[in-house]
Amino acid sequence: MGTFLLVAMIVEGLVGIACIGSPQAAFAPSGMEFNPAAVLFGRVFGSAIFALAVTAWLARRSGQPALMRIATEGLFAYYLVSSLVIIPAQLAGVMNATGWIVVALHLGLAAWARVAAAKG
Repeated sequence: MGTFLLVAMIVEGLVGIACIGSPQAAFAPSGMEFNPAAVLFGRVFGSAIFALAVTAWLARRSGQPALMRIATEGLFAYYLVSSLVIIPAQLAGVMNATGWIVVALHLGLAAWARVAAAKG
């Protein structure tokens, strides 16, 4: 679980910081366009994603298997549900083909979280 939490911390920390700083730039490769309301929500999204990174870091740093499992299960839920939200948007053309990379990343991290939690 420790390696999974480290990778999740890095990925979500970078995405969170990018979205807080400039959601337009963070999502530009996907072809999404932003109005002022979307910029606000992109920054709020970034703050939530950054909080996931902090949670992963604290859980990993604790060294407590129960806490690490809880954080891993929470991240699994995030990756799975976000995939279920992103896939229909991708199919509807909200993002360009780059959006499939985001889907693959979330599904891959969901699978890894599931395996990591099971191994405990």
